[in-house]
Amino acid sequence: MAQLRRLKEQSALSYRQLERTATRNGDVLPASTLATALNRGTLPREDLLTAFVRACGADPDDWVATRGRLERGIPPGTPMATDPHAGAGAATIPDEAADPATALAVAEPEVPVASRALDRAPRLLLRGVLTGMAVLTAVTVVAILAVPGFFSFRHASNADATTDSCRGQDLRMDATTGECWGISGGTTAFTPSSRPLADVVKVIDQQNRTGAADHLRQPERPYVTLAYVGALTSRDSFPTTLVAERETLEGIAAAQRLSLERETPGAPLVNVLVVNGAAGMAHGVEAADLLARWPRGTGASGPPAIGVVGLDQSRTQTLRTIREFGRQGVPMMAAALSADQFASASPMYFQVAPQDRWAAAVDTAFLTAGDGAGARSVRIYASADPDDLYSRNLTADLRAALAAKGVAVQQAAFRPAFSRPAGPPSADGAGATACGYPGTVYYAGRAEDFGDFLNGIYSTCGDTPPRILTDDDITRYVADPRLRGMYRSVPFHYTSFAIAPQTCEQGAGNTFYATLDTLFPFECDGNEGRSLDGHAALGYDATLTMLTAIENLGPSATRAGLARALGGLRIGGAASAPITIGPDHVPVRKMVAILTVAHGRPPTLEGSCGDSAPDEARWCADAPGLP
Repeated sequence: MAQLRRLKEQSALSYRQLERTATRNGDVLPASTLATALNRGTLPREDLLTAFVRACGADPDDWVATRGRLERGIPPGTPMATDPHAGAGAATIPDEAADPATALAVAEPEVPVASRALDRAPRLLLRGVLTGMAVLTAVTVVAILAVPGFFSFRHASNADATTDSCRGQDLRMDATTGECWGISGGTTAFTPSSRPLADVVKVIDQQNRTGAADHLRQPERPYVTLAYVGALTSRDSFPTTLVAERETLEGIAAAQRLSLERETPGAPLVNVLVVNGAAGMAHGVEAADLLARWPRGTGASGPPAIGVVGLDQSRTQTLRTIREFGRQGVPMMAAALSADQFASASPMYFQVAPQDRWAAAVDTAFLTAGDGAGARSVRIYASADPDDLYSRNLTADLRAALAAKGVAVQQAAFRPAFSRPAGPPSADGAGATACGYPGTVYYAGRAEDFGDFLNGIYSTCGDTPPRILTDDDITRYVADPRLRGMYRSVPFHYTSFAIAPQTCEQGAGNTFYATLDTLFPFECDGNEGRSLDGHAALGYDATLTMLTAIENLGPSATRAGLARALGGLRIGGAASAPITIGPDHVPVRKMVAILTVAHGRPPTLEGSCGDSAPDEARWCADAPGLP
């Protein structure tokens, strides 16, 4: 492992840059997973090794071959088995006397191995721990052996190639993280981000131009500006985060297009601003201040924003952003936020997703539907991040709902990726502790850490992973078919607020999904996982709800009038499920579904609960404390 770390250092690439390079190569290499793997004393998975070496610019074939020898317990210096017809020059692995510039047979310090790991050795092949006589008392964790061309990699600049694009009256650069945040001018791509996300922003800008032209042609139609506000950059470039945000914007663009095409006097013409609050909504409050001044002094055209849609991630900074918009008197319709406390943060706040307390009630009903051990005890793994309101709130709601059903509950914390290396174990380490637990393991964390959590289970539990149920944030992970297929032997259930077609062909008969596929055909090019997470549907629903209220108000719509019109509104044509906004500004008993991912295949539905569920599962009646 020391030589793998040396390879990274020689590449002059950060974890984030390696992840982006791997994505361009067609590989999956989450930055947090790589960081964990390079600091462990066991062999990395073959796919992870291949992606990493290729991202560094080296040839992965010899590395993979050497990894296979180590996994089979072949020690350094042992000649490779050769084909008798191969002739002279058949390869051998260099011994420890080889040139240090190419020999990687460098042993790490001795690491004691728990007896449980030794008992699993034949099945897991010790995951790279050298076997043989040395296992009598301890083992030596050995790094990957020498491979030809170890120092043959290409160098790349540490600078993000798109940094120079952060220019504009309403754009700002975070000097610490390098993130470009603020209000997009339409052709500006926030960085670091992804090309597909930039393509979506361009489509919205084109439709904005169409709407402006239609306003001149049809002045009797209401012409309004809605601002999407979210976290459109990731400091660690997690593809899971960008997929969800991209699809939310796609749903908003679909609602914009359908409204433009209506050609009726009352149908609003909508100008959509794309606003980045940066990773974790760190600059959400400042972005709200920029939006309050728009378009004054910017050179842009269009009416001031009448409302905000989207919002992103139930974190402390998101709560502050909501309060700032409320202070400014701006109505908000959140797409995927679910933390209970947001509804009381401002009278201007509304949402189309169910609250955590309702999701926890449905999860509890599902977990306790059987009579096995999984129904009698649950261990909740929650994020130790004090700013993660979602994980903390959901955990509290789950504990209350499970206690009401007499279920024994344990709680364990994990340290999110790239947080300070102190306190609870990492998500990878937390996953390893789930092995052997007889009840249900509930992961109440973020999508960006879920892959590490699964890796810990996959690496440690072997053929007997625990029963797993996760929260709705994991739909971000499920949305990416490459990530979904990484741990095929570890099935899991997850909560979802929307059920989308698994393929573009299945959605062809639905107006929303047909529009979505017309606007963004790249989502149908070999990507079976597009929109499986439901974020596109939720983004569409948030925008449709706003536009419906604006149409009800007519050309004289105001922010205050919009907030009043949203209360009690019912949207029968919502893409996720029919919506009725209750007196507390959240949907009344909106559908919550439980789905299962197994063998890396697209999700299958276990059942759904709620007034809008097409066929409510029989176990829904057992949900405690139904709202």
